[in-house]
Amino acid sequence: MPCAHSCFLHWRAIYLATSLLIIFLLYSYYHCSPYVCPKGRTMLSSSSTSFVGHHQDNPGVGVSPLHFPVAANTSTSKFDKALVVASMMSDDTVWLHQFFPYWRKAIYVMDDITANLTVQLNKGRESTAYLTYIIDNYDELPSSMIFLHAARYQWHNEDPLYGVFSLPHSTKVTADHYEDGVPAILNLRLDYLQKHGYANLRCTWRLGCPAAIFPFSMLSKIGAALEPHNDRANTAAGFAQAYKELFPGTTNKDVPTAVGVPCCAQFALSSSAVRARPVEDYIRVRNLLWTTKLPDAVSGRVLEYVWHILMGKSAEYCPDAQDCFCGKFGLCDLECRSPSSCERRYTLPKHEGIPHNWPEEGSGTNGFPRTDWWQ
Repeated sequence: MPCAHSCFLHWRAIYLATSLLIIFLLYSYYHCSPYVCPKGRTMLSSSSTSFVGHHQDNPGVGVSPLHFPVAANTSTSKFDKALVVASMMSDDTVWLHQFFPYWRKAIYVMDDITANLTVQLNKGRESTAYLTYIIDNYDELPSSMIFLHAARYQWHNEDPLYGVFSLPHSTKVTADHYEDGVPAILNLRLDYLQKHGYANLRCTWRLGCPAAIFPFSMLSKIGAALEPHNDRANTAAGFAQAYKELFPGTTNKDVPTAVGVPCCAQFALSSSAVRARPVEDYIRVRNLLWTTKLPDAVSGRVLEYVWHILMGKSAEYCPDAQDCFCGKFGLCDLECRSPSSCERRYTLPKHEGIPHNWPEEGSGTNGFPRTDWWQ
């Protein structure tokens, strides 16, 4: 009897220890730190990473801890929205987990065939990842999807000094406000997206609007001949043929004479807009990206100026900047002196790039504004 009693206690202790170990391992797996998550795996949120992203699920919340003014946002339910990201192995995507814990994340590591999410062929720039997500999830798409690049700071992100105009004059402005990709996602009104189906993450016309590509322009053909390595010139020169392949049955008469949309292949789509086309259309477009003889940079740029057309928008789709900022991002008291831009929203960098180690380094050089440029 003593042995039976002691054995029972012994095995019960082992059972409890094993159960606790299993619970710990499961928790660790699903709540991994953004710094130790296995490459390519989507990290679920925990309370330690939700210090900003939760604002977009609480309409009317004001300035976030990082001084980003967050507009009231009519949101779909938690996790009925996704960030679809085209990344490379060298990219740091921790910021996506930090700021957006209530969004699904599909982070494609395009140059790593061992990643959980990758592409069969790394060709066609970001559009290959975007199309792969749509194809693989066509029947179960979330209501709202944002397609974007992996880097938080990019030269084409709007709001190089985001939020300065709405902060108290005593507020110290830091480099964190420069070229940041976080504010546009935080402020995007999902009710606007559901109404329009397609929403570019930019409103400023420069670059891309009112038109950026003229498929039948003789200047485009001459430019491509004189500069055979100029991606922009080659995109314009090859656009008409690419368009006819992307949209079977079209002829030169159907190809738009001018195409314009705010750059640079970062946008939001509703599931209803995506499903307005059969999945076979997206499979065909991806196959064309993979088999085209056009250089990778050119085919990717062609798709950059076709996404809005795929979603049923006109070839020249450049909404009035004031209406765009107000309706899309809830920023309705901006000073806008022309249909193409509003004050203090975007400054085009001189060399279409950001300095190394931006934003910690580079402020006030290489064509970027000084920290007091808005005064």
